[in-house]
Amino acid sequence: GLDDAAIRAEREDIIILHLPAFGKQGEYTLGRGYGAHIDSVAGSTVLRGYRDDSPYSNVQVFAGDFFAGMHGAIAALAALRHRRRTGEGQVIEAAQVECSAQMFPQAALDYAWNGRVAGSIGNRSIEGCVPNGVFPTRGDDRWIAISCRTDEEWAALVRFMGSPAWAATPGLETAAGRSAHEGMIEERLAAFTAPGDRDELFHALQGAGITAGPVLNAKEAAEDPHLEVAGAWKELPGTADYPATKFAVPPYHFSKSNVTIRTEPALFGQHNDYVYREVLGLSEEEVASLRAGGHITDTYDAGLIAGG
Repeated sequence: GLDDAAIRAEREDIIILHLPAFGKQGEYTLGRGYGAHIDSVAGSTVLRGYRDDSPYSNVQVFAGDFFAGMHGAIAALAALRHRRRTGEGQVIEAAQVECSAQMFPQAALDYAWNGRVAGSIGNRSIEGCVPNGVFPTRGDDRWIAISCRTDEEWAALVRFMGSPAWAATPGLETAAGRSAHEGMIEERLAAFTAPGDRDELFHALQGAGITAGPVLNAKEAAEDPHLEVAGAWKELPGTADYPATKFAVPPYHFSKSNVTIRTEPALFGQHNDYVYREVLGLSEEEVASLRAGGHITDTYDAGLIAGG
C-alpha cells in the first residue's frame, strides 16, 4: 500500500501531510469525524452559542474544518522551508481535533490555572468589557454590535444616550461595577437601539468614540461598499459547474506578490492531464490503463449523482 515508507522510497525528500480527525495515537484514532464531532471533542462546542443554553442552539458552522486546513497549510510551508535549507523531507501529522482546540486556549488555561470550567457566554466579553454584545435595531432581523472596552467609552455611550437616569446607578462608572449589572445594562441598551436605524447608529456611535459595527447578512456583506473598496471580493467567471459570482479572496494583501485568486473554480478532473502527465510523468499507456481501471476520470459517477 501507499504508506509513508512506500512514498518516501520513491522520493526521499517528499513532504507528506496527514490531517486525521483525531490523530494517529490514542483512543479515538479510528474514530470517524466531521467538523461537528471534532469541535465537540476539542471542547469548543460548549463555548459557543447563547448564554445559559445547550449546544443544540449553535449555528451549523464548524470552525474546526477550516482551522485544520489553515494549520496544515502553515505546517507544509514550514516543511518546505526546512527542505530548502537542508534537503530533507518531512512527515507531518496535524490532528484536526488539536487544530480545533487552538480556538479557545484561554478556556483551557483558565481551568489549568484556576480550576474554572468555562461555558458559553453568548456575545459577552471574556475580557470583562461591559457592555459587549449585539443589540436590535429598527427593521426585521437588523442588529448592531456595541462594545465599551474602556470606562471612557462607557462615559461616551452614556452621553450619546442622553445621560438617562438608569446609567447613573452607583458603580456603573467602572467595568467591575457594570459587570454586576450586565443584564440590566443590556436590556436598557437594547431598548435604546431598537427604534434606531442600524447604519445611522453605527456611524453616529463611531463618531462619538464608541466601538460599534453593523451586523451584516451574507447579501449585505457581498454588497458592502467598504468591503468592495477593501478588495474583499473578486468576480469569478462562470464555468460549466458554477455561475459567475463574487468570491472572498485571501484576507491579506502583499505589496509585491499577487496572492489573490488567479483562476476560476476548477472543474472536476480539469487538471488530470497536467497532474498525471506533466507532474507525475506518466506515459500515455499508463494514463490509459488508469482511466480504464476507473482511477482517473473527469465525470461524476451517475449513481452518485442520482443518490444511489
